[in-house]
Amino acid sequence: MRPADHWQSDELVYEAGFPVGDPAVGGQLRLHRHRGGRVDWFAADAETSPPAGGAAATADRVSQAITCYPTQLQYPGAPLPRWWEIEDAAVDIGGYPPDTSHFATTLLIDLIASHSDDWFVFPVPAQAEHLLTVHQPTVTDGFGRTYPLAPPAGWSLFRTTGLDGSSLVVWLRTLMPLEGPVIEHVLLGLDEYSDVLWAVEQQVAGHTLASPERTPAEEAANPTFALPDRGGEPGERQWFTYVPGRGQTAYWHPYESDDLPGADGVPRRRFVQRRMADLSCTRPELLPAPTAELLRVRQGATEIVHEIEPTTLPSIGVVLERRYHFARDVLGRPLLWRSRRRTPSLNPPGTTMRFDVLAEGRVPTPSPAPPL
Repeated sequence: MRPADHWQSDELVYEAGFPVGDPAVGGQLRLHRHRGGRVDWFAADAETSPPAGGAAATADRVSQAITCYPTQLQYPGAPLPRWWEIEDAAVDIGGYPPDTSHFATTLLIDLIASHSDDWFVFPVPAQAEHLLTVHQPTVTDGFGRTYPLAPPAGWSLFRTTGLDGSSLVVWLRTLMPLEGPVIEHVLLGLDEYSDVLWAVEQQVAGHTLASPERTPAEEAANPTFALPDRGGEPGERQWFTYVPGRGQTAYWHPYESDDLPGADGVPRRRFVQRRMADLSCTRPELLPAPTAELLRVRQGATEIVHEIEPTTLPSIGVVLERRYHFARDVLGRPLLWRSRRRTPSLNPPGTTMRFDVLAEGRVPTPSPAPPL
């Protein structure tokens, strides 16, 4: 069975929801407008919505009382816990860069300057793909006295929007999955010269695309209008030929702005995919249709026309990529998947395509008159 695809082709983002908490309430962790790439606890927000179809989803809820022993927090260059213990003078705290996979390391300097060695950690058993909630932790000192703990008011290092400060999302993810080469690379951008949105297929199925050249047989079967020819004698009268269009390029797909009715019947502005034709030939020829999956939309066994929400695209354009990823789960089983990713573009596409062109040529040489 093919897994569900959460990619929204009209907004070029991922949208997904995962049930969490009380099934009767219909709570879920919502992955909202994710552009692809890394997914961690900070990528999702908690929301409450009625269960689909009035049926409550099933969720595992496990409560467990544990007893554990706290230990001092250890990190590179941490102060030694014993008094009068000689420390390494060569330690440079500023020389330890933050770890991108552990956000807490960005606060290392502040941790050392403010609380020194007064930080403690204690283990809490948890399962991946679960929501961990710590209820009423209590500390017992060496004299048997107990102290209730409470999370800081208004502050938390790993707080998720929609959850309280005592809840933590334990997200199952891979730290360093193997990434394959790009199998699809598409550039999207608004071209002010032609006043159209272009989708340029640059790589498909791992191969770089280049505009195909016409073969002599294709040129003979469908000649090109007004081939460039600036020869002739000085002072000879110029000759122009009307060409409907010139400069169309294969693998460049236009999107036309149009108002389409939505699900509620209200018209909404959309960029609608169109098909280019080469008008510089005697008979117009359709250019290749998109083959990249990033520009194709399927509803079951039917393929429909791709539409894009205008507010999705910034003025500098975007780059869409698809590639394979490989990792192993906690049991060592291999996992292979394909992902989409949307990133800003620093070089939006532009073309010199023109319509209604008067192409310069030569005066045709008259044929000799037949003998009488």
